[in-house]
Amino acid sequence: MASERDLLKEAREAYQACVEAIVTFEERANLALVQVPVLCLAGEFDRQAPAAMMERMAAKIPGAKYQMLPGLGH
Repeated sequence: MASERDLLKEAREAYQACVEAIVTFEERANLALVQVPVLCLAGEFDRQAPAAMMERMAAKIPGAKYQMLPGLGH
């Protein structure tokens, strides 16, 4: 059975891997190729994925819808 220390180490490593994936992921050129229904949601005060950025993303995905949620952050 994993110890609490082992679980914390795994959680930290998983978090670091997620941050790296977010920072290095670059697929904007492929947005026009998306062929599934998409709803781009953004909180009005989201600083990680700002509403304006999500609106631009929705505009590049065929048939995508965009909705800003007032008063919310990320």
